[in-house]
Amino acid sequence: MLLHLSHGQVAVCGKVEAGGIRTGSKVLVMPSGDLATVKTIERDSSSCNLARAGDNISVGLQGMDPSHLVSGGVICHPDFLVHVASRLELKILVLEITTPILVGLQVSGAAPRSG
Repeated sequence: MLLHLSHGQVAVCGKVEAGGIRTGSKVLVMPSGDLATVKTIERDSSSCNLARAGDNISVGLQGMDPSHLVSGGVICHPDFLVHVASRLELKILVLEITTPILVGLQVSGAAPRSG
């Protein structure tokens, strides 16, 4: 989600991952839980009334506090919430380890390139 303020609206940008979005719809902004109304939708630099999965769009929202927006946030239908995880449990398989992995060690997600 990217943030831009204009004429009392908050503009957020992103990709529609599933379903669709229509102007006039009520949406829930997660993880804050703010309810907002879709005032405008822009796709490919043109205004439209509907966007579907796969579309990259900018949405003008009204009725929410812009300070509640966070990068990586999600807009969803109020009746079909996107659940926010506070804990993640993983099993990791490491191949060709060159440095021992110790408890509390910070590791990056990028794999080294061979070459």
